[in-house]
Amino acid sequence: MEEHDGAGRAPSPTLREVGDNKLGLSALNRDLMDAVDTADATAQRAIAHWAARSALVAAKLHMFPEFARAILALQGGEELPPPFDDQKRAEVRDTFPDLNWPP
Repeated sequence: MEEHDGAGRAPSPTLREVGDNKLGLSALNRDLMDAVDTADATAQRAIAHWAARSALVAAKLHMFPEFARAILALQGGEELPPPFDDQKRAEVRDTFPDLNWPP
């Protein structure tokens, strides 16, 4: 069965391949999601970098050296430093258990 958002629009072929919560994102702003989907790879990467940096700053994680290095790598177009370079280790709460995480 085809998935549809709240307005009855089916995801594009590329969005069908995306896991996670695409319908939840669609409910927030489907037009924005479609615009990012149709943007070229350079624009998508710039949007992803901006979103990642904004989230880290909003959470005040940019003050930690590991996160600051990751932001600098994103800005410089470099590979992410450990532990962010490994999807298996990318669970931040598991990698940085000593941080004061909210419940």
